[in-house]
Amino acid sequence: MMHIKAIEDISDLIALLRAFDTPLKMKAFEAIQEDWHTASEIKKKFGDKGIEAIAFFEKNKLVESRWIPIEEKKKPEKTYKAFYSSFYIKFTCPVTQLSQAAVAVCMEHKDFQKIEEKVFKLVGREGTHEGKIIEKLNIQHSELRNLINRSLKLISKGMKIERAQK
Repeated sequence: MMHIKAIEDISDLIALLRAFDTPLKMKAFEAIQEDWHTASEIKKKFGDKGIEAIAFFEKNKLVESRWIPIEEKKKPEKTYKAFYSSFYIKFTCPVTQLSQAAVAVCMEHKDFQKIEEKVFKLVGREGTHEGKIIEKLNIQHSELRNLINRSLKLISKGMKIERAQK
């Protein structure tokens, strides 16, 4: 059964737009909409970028996963399937937040990586309160949320920012 994902915050839109920003990501998502696929099947069909796409989908809860036993292998392998078939987008936000979202989505990858690395270092192994990062980088709360939603390395748990598990 497929579900509809409601997007009710501008920062959630960042993840959605970045999830489908390349033809490869779109094809990988289309493949897992049809049926369950293992990580090795995805890698074989789409390469390492396909695995990165699946990791991004999983971080942003666009896919569901389960472990299945593989006869040739001694341990089970994780499989993925798209969780959503539709998106419902409805939110109101100030123009400044909309422009910040556009910047986060359209930012060159190398520029994004520089900022992401700064945040990653500030977060440390234990994670940190987002207020500390906002203060040190002199950015707004919405800008930080946008960056985290674009990142594969960082996750937000309430007001705490942590490094994503690999």
